[in-house]
This record gives sequence, C-alpha cells and structure tokens, in this order.
Amino acid sequence: MDPLSGSKGFGLILVGGASMKGPKVVAVLSEVMGCAESIAQGLLKKRVIHVLNDVTEAEAKAAARKFAAVGVVAKVSEPKYFKR
Repeated sequence: MDPLSGSKGFGLILVGGASMKGPKVVAVLSEVMGCAESIAQGLLKKRVIHVLNDVTEAEAKAAARKFAAVGVVAKVSEPKYFKR
C-alpha cells in the first residue's frame, strides 16, 4: 500500500467534448460537486471543469468512475508536491 494514498491534494478534471452532454452527465456533475443541476448545466458549457480539489486519491477515483459510467472521461490530477 502506498503510504501517500490516504493523503489529500488530488483533484478531478473534465475536459470538454461531445460526451459532456445530456441529463445523466448533469446529474452526476451535480451530485459530485454538490451543486444544483442548473449550475451543473452551466458549467458544462466550459471547456475545462475542475470538479474536485484537495480530495484523497480514492475520492477522486470514485468520482471518475461515476463519470465513466455515463460516458465521460475524467482525469485524476495528482498533488503538485508529488510532481517533479
């Protein structure tokens, strides 16, 4: 087990595309971000959406799986202090 796996600092990013449309995507974005669906709908017009910041790797990967289930690719970003 990686000793840093429980540390925070990870994030989740969506990069716009044709797959980021539809009520299922809006519902997942709303759930993961904890915002109203109307706000999630507006965010989907952006090219890049920073969905989560400063969460554990497990939380980021769990959210990425929710997006994958509706056909959206989400990128888990690593903490900046881990990058070289």
